[in-house]
Amino acid sequence: MQTAGHVAGAVYMYRKEDLYTTAQRTDPAANSPEQVEDSWMEGKKIFPVCLHPQYGGWFALRGVIIFKGISCVSLEKPVPREILQSKEQIKELLELYNHHWKNNAFRD
Repeated sequence: MQTAGHVAGAVYMYRKEDLYTTAQRTDPAANSPEQVEDSWMEGKKIFPVCLHPQYGGWFALRGVIIFKGISCVSLEKPVPREILQSKEQIKELLELYNHHWKNNAFRD
């Protein structure tokens, strides 16, 4: 469901892969000035989380309708607006969502 919101341009879906540069995704040993300490997620499934440009995490994606056999090639794909400005902010969001979700702090 979150992927559908991201593809529709309604929300931005942050994933653990957003913490790394392109070089680090293919070679984990690659150094980067923006390298983020990631031992907190070693060996763990880290679920992605979406933020809305206006409502932050205080929204819900409730459904999607898929029309088989219908194609609209002229339909423009909107680019989701990235909200967080740094890899540290992304790390904090993912950590709050995956490990402290009960307090809803990730929504703010």
